[in-house]
Amino acid sequence: MDARTDTEIRVEKSELAKAILGQGVLSPKPMGRKFMPHILIVDDHSACRSLIKMILLKQGLDQIDEACDGRVALSKLADASYDLVICDLFMPSLDGFGLLGELRTKNVLKGLPVIIVTCETRRDFISKAIELGISGYVSKPFKPSALISAVCKVLSHRRTAEVAAGCQ
Repeated sequence: MDARTDTEIRVEKSELAKAILGQGVLSPKPMGRKFMPHILIVDDHSACRSLIKMILLKQGLDQIDEACDGRVALSKLADASYDLVICDLFMPSLDGFGLLGELRTKNVLKGLPVIIVTCETRRDFISKAIELGISGYVSKPFKPSALISAVCKVLSHRRTAEVAAGCQ
């Protein structure tokens, strides 16, 4: 008989969750008996949000919310705690640049990691996003592995920074 717990078996089935948990990356967000990061996907195209969500779900990440633009995202960010935002740059109402600017002016959200997922490849747009403090960049169209890699890297970095801050 297998002595592993149900949680250990569920985590083992997910490559991303396994990699993140194995590195002690996840902040404690209880979901039943397992811990997962809370992720907000912001994109005006529902198909894009659905694709990103499907990729994350297949990796065992199921604490996912969606927003159709930056204004809706800000509302959700005010109501819940997130570990990561995955955001498009060009959206109506409040675009990705505007959202990044708002996040970086709010003390509570200043350090929230943001991965930009966009078809924009012009250097000036990417430079502006970097200046606004993005944590990662994925170019559309993208392979699922590129998104997963960016998510793992950002969550690993965030957890390392939290541990380091707690040691001071």
